[in-house]
Amino acid sequence: MKRLKEVSLKLRFYDEEELKDSIEQKIKYYSDNFEKLSHHNVVKLLDCFQLSETSLIFIVEYCDGDDLYTYIVNPQNQLSEKEVRNFLKQILYGLSFLHEKKLIHGNLKPQNILFHEGELKISDYWFLKENILNEERIRFEERAYFPLECQISFMNQELDYSFDMWSIGVVCYRILFNEKPDLRELKLPQKPLVSNEAKEFVLKCLIMEKQKRWTAKQALAGVYLSKK
Repeated sequence: MKRLKEVSLKLRFYDEEELKDSIEQKIKYYSDNFEKLSHHNVVKLLDCFQLSETSLIFIVEYCDGDDLYTYIVNPQNQLSEKEVRNFLKQILYGLSFLHEKKLIHGNLKPQNILFHEGELKISDYWFLKENILNEERIRFEERAYFPLECQISFMNQELDYSFDMWSIGVVCYRILFNEKPDLRELKLPQKPLVSNEAKEFVLKCLIMEKQKRWTAKQALAGVYLSKK
């Protein structure tokens, strides 16, 4: 007997402006660009099909755990720096893979990073770039993970991989210090249990000049993530 495979479903509605391309064209776009992607730290998009004239159903790999946000806000989960480094490595392995495929996530945050069998996987990369081209869809809470150059308006910004690396810096800050950074004046809290290497990692990602921010590969090769 053939074993059934668990999957997750995501429903996506499109407004009139987004439907300049037909639903059929969108399905072809997803099929051509995402269904062949496979990495153990990236949630796999398996298929998508039309539900109505203005909506699609996405069939994606099932993940058996919570998202990273739910995990880190649970007071019972006191992460050591070794665990933080392990989490960051997994996220950056997945992000490095996406960047190698010339894909910008555009909304990387703990809610879009899922646990499956104890490992972390990046989710929602397949349509979030559409969102970042429509500012009205972006909620205030999501902007907390956007770089400063895109905080007020980013319709005219040329988005690149440094966008995602800023988001990585905010995610790391959020895990290490259990709060979001004040982007008006970036100062790292005085927390004795946070190493200098961890602070350097955060600051290398949250550099104002985007050309100087670490790439995913540089972050993985840095001192902090190279530690045992």
